[in-house]
Amino acid sequence: MKKFRFPLQTIRELREVQEQDAQRIYGVAVRECEDVGTRLTVLDQDIQGAWQSMRNWSGLRVDELRHGRAWCCVLEEKQKLLVAELERAQRKVNESHARLIAATRQREVMDRLFRKQHRVHERDVMREQQKFMDEVATRRAWQLELEAA
Repeated sequence: MKKFRFPLQTIRELREVQEQDAQRIYGVAVRECEDVGTRLTVLDQDIQGAWQSMRNWSGLRVDELRHGRAWCCVLEEKQKLLVAELERAQRKVNESHARLIAATRQREVMDRLFRKQHRVHERDVMREQQKFMDEVATRRAWQLELEAA
């Protein structure tokens, strides 16, 4: 019988590749976001530790307090930059997730069309086989009638 051929197979394969690329990009974005989050957590701990150290120091000179405060301010500026970077990373995750969802939907559309056309092909093949078997049975019955007559 005739072999099934999906006329949009190239597009179907393209959709699969696009989905895989979207998955890869999403994974990278999530990883980057987690890295920034981890760096921010570490920096928060450093800031808390610096402030705690300054509170525990007794009898510090004014220049030592200024130096400690300046260091805490530097850390807090880094924190602001990391918070902004985290927000950008989260936006990137959201955008890449939306692209992944769109790519998955496009691939699923092609998969549904493939399955539908494959079912139609299978029905056609079964119909042809049944028609062939009916024809063979009819000929055999006709031959038996001729032989009996």
